[in-house]
Amino acid sequence: MSILVFVIVAALVQGVTEFLPVSSSGHLRISGHFFELPAANTLLDVILHLATLLAVLWVFRRQIIAIFVPQRQRVDDDWQGSWTRLAALVFVGSLPAGVLGILAGDTLEGYAASLRFVGGAYLLNGTILLIAHRRSRSADGGRSLSEMTLLHSLLIGTAQALAVTRGISRSGTTITASMLLGYRAQAAAFYSFLLAIPVIGGAAFLEIYPVLKGTESVSFSTPHLLLGFTLAFLVGILALKLLLASVKRAIWLPYVVYSFGLSAVCFFL
Repeated sequence: MSILVFVIVAALVQGVTEFLPVSSSGHLRISGHFFELPAANTLLDVILHLATLLAVLWVFRRQIIAIFVPQRQRVDDDWQGSWTRLAALVFVGSLPAGVLGILAGDTLEGYAASLRFVGGAYLLNGTILLIAHRRSRSADGGRSLSEMTLLHSLLIGTAQALAVTRGISRSGTTITASMLLGYRAQAAAFYSFLLAIPVIGGAAFLEIYPVLKGTESVSFSTPHLLLGFTLAFLVGILALKLLLASVKRAIWLPYVVYSFGLSAVCFFL
């Protein structure tokens, strides 16, 4: 596989699977089984993560501005509290995944060497999304993001910690957990992607450290990196808008079927 093709494929996979509830890390594990992929390059990973982080900020730019500029009209979900309270909710919601990643990340990564383990994770992911489908169909009204408590943010963050496992979607688990706690779909999606900001930003920071230390070689040219960034950003925006439309219209079954299908593929390989 040429470097150009690899950059294009990596950018497309990052942009699509970072936001759709189908687990980007699970796709990477399955792809590694079928294709002899080039060794990962840390700088390319950083560029792609930053592109998807920018996609989140772009899609939710009006809501984020409204948090810091109270007189601006709210979009989808009114946030009546201070930005510091919202930051506290995001911080608490991010803790469980961070703690689990530190304590058991390597162990879970070792289990993920088995495609059967990844298949089991995708089976769980499909079940979670099926719960989201049923909940969204039966939900009437619901809480706004302004009504979220620290306890609820911790519970949603605990659900997010499941996504440390390859094959389980971060967005799927957090949105489902939020809806089960009584939050309306739009508020659940907004909070889910607020949680994505420190997750994606933290991943980029950890990956760029070896580059800054000079311990990681850079094998991609500037045009390659610009191409990867642009593709991941544009595709990320499309994928994020697709998921938001799916949440708004309670369309989860395609992701359920896809997850169960990937689970079957993993078990039969």
